[in-house]
Amino acid sequence: VIKLTPENLNAKPRDMNSIPGFSGDHRTLDKLVNNKNVTVNDENMWLIPYMRNQSHFLYISFTEEKTVSGIKFWNYNKSEEDSYRGAKLITISADGVFLTPESGVLLKKAPGQDFYDFGQFIPLPYLEGWDNDTVALYKSITSKPMNDFLIQVRAQNDI
Repeated sequence: VIKLTPENLNAKPRDMNSIPGFSGDHRTLDKLVNNKNVTVNDENMWLIPYMRNQSHFLYISFTEEKTVSGIKFWNYNKSEEDSYRGAKLITISADGVFLTPESGVLLKKAPGQDFYDFGQFIPLPYLEGWDNDTVALYKSITSKPMNDFLIQVRAQNDI
């Protein structure tokens, strides 16, 4: 497990407080690393304004090189109805190299309750969805330490 702090994180947009004229929302970026993941309390969640056909990014930077084998996601889980606010499709890259197919990886919708740990582990590189040549290429590369992650939440017309 790699311990992250708010200093390791940046996002675009950063949170709901990035909306002009809006402030005081507690669903800020630091909630991603507060270790309160299995909850329905939105004071422990991160939320950004979603704008169709615009890019939404989460940046994770390390102060030293790290070897990363995967990342675990807990989607937005305030209630069953509000769980539709969560991310649906993501891409992940590190140091400019895609670790997921460019078409993205589907994230599970949160259950809207906190009876069990609903986190979803995404192994990296995520080989499902790649063509056979790309899978062979990734399997032939030895593990390389990474400095920066870029997670992108992308809009799809059918979402």
